[in-house]
Amino acid sequence: FTATDEDDTVTATINGHRLLTGLHIEEGMLRLGAKTVEQRINEAISNAQAQATTAIAGKQQQMIASLIEVTANLAKSVGLSL
Repeated sequence: FTATDEDDTVTATINGHRLLTGLHIEEGMLRLGAKTVEQRINEAISNAQAQATTAIAGKQQQMIASLIEVTANLAKSVGLSL
């Protein structure tokens, strides 16, 4: 999952375990000072984590729906009703 800060000056990439796997800081950003760069890094990471959370929640819902369908089909095949 990859996201940027609001100003598109920092790009952060995290994996499915929400671990940081990549970070790109635009050239010249360090001149703005450590505090500004820190805020933008944190913003980019936070945005990537939000994307991951949304995507993972969607996948979990799909998996639950599939499990419900499989369970219903199994129950029907052995003559049970749910």
